[in-house]
Amino acid sequence: MKNLFYLLLFFSFQNSKIIPKVSIIVPIYNVQRYINECLNNLINQTLKEIEIILINDGSTDNTFNRLKSYLEDKKIIFIEQAHQGVANARNTGLDFVMGEYIAFVDSDDYIEENMLEITYNLAKKDNIDIIEFKHTIFQRKRREKPIENNQTEIGIIYNIKNIWQNIRVELWNKLYKSEIIKKNNIKFLPEIYGEDLCFNLMLFPRINLVKKLNSTFYHYRRRKGQITLKLKNNEKWEKMKNILYIIPEYWRKNNLMKGNELWLLEIIINIFIRRGKDRYDYAKDFYNIINNQTDFFNDENINKLNDDYKNELNIIKKNLSILDL
Repeated sequence: MKNLFYLLLFFSFQNSKIIPKVSIIVPIYNVQRYINECLNNLINQTLKEIEIILINDGSTDNTFNRLKSYLEDKKIIFIEQAHQGVANARNTGLDFVMGEYIAFVDSDDYIEENMLEITYNLAKKDNIDIIEFKHTIFQRKRREKPIENNQTEIGIIYNIKNIWQNIRVELWNKLYKSEIIKKNNIKFLPEIYGEDLCFNLMLFPRINLVKKLNSTFYHYRRRKGQITLKLKNNEKWEKMKNILYIIPEYWRKNNLMKGNELWLLEIIINIFIRRGKDRYDYAKDFYNIINNQTDFFNDENINKLNDDYKNELNIIKKNLSILDL
């Protein structure tokens, strides 16, 4: 009954004449200590034409009691579901989006109160697909004073190769044009370590304009219990390696591969490099995955790689006792 009531609020809002400028998707799970801090900064955004989509993903602590006083705010859409994980919670949020742009905020983090106003206005000014901004990482106490942002623009990045080389793979340090996501039905994939990366790699080939800002708007809390801290390296690899199959196949099915083969090869190698100093423990697994994907892993593209990527492939082959390139 409680969930039905808040869904009725959503449909009432949907049928009104107000079109939100930004939709904020907030997956929530057992964050009773942090949810008020997160919501206070969202409610008090200087951009008023927003919708805040809260997805309570089966929290078992006191989270709902902490947030229920906020639900009277007309900007908030509340959805409650059985626990399905953060990827599915975000997908639920995407189903309710009405805004021109989308921001993703984790429920234990917080943002600057002028973040949405500044990023939205800059995005609209030049019809930008993605705005990226800086972030801080903290563990215990939040910053007491707001950051004075100068809104300096680093520049506009036009082609997809430059997008990959110059912007980060996280979700929460960006503002996304919702039309591209909704038109292409881009969703998060559960059971993958690096769902942010996978989501962005399905999106990036469809992007025309990206703008980077020198401003710090997002504050990311690092705390015990986060999945990124709990998984061991081999567990991370087992969950992440699926991306090496999924993204090439997604590009093929959606006609995104042609002309982007070299860029994809660089991305795949870079994903492996980001596994850190222990990555060569998985060299055989990595090589077996890419060796049969000859539409991008072939001599022509290998010869076009820069020296760093060529050297990485040589090291991998040496670890496998295969002849160098």
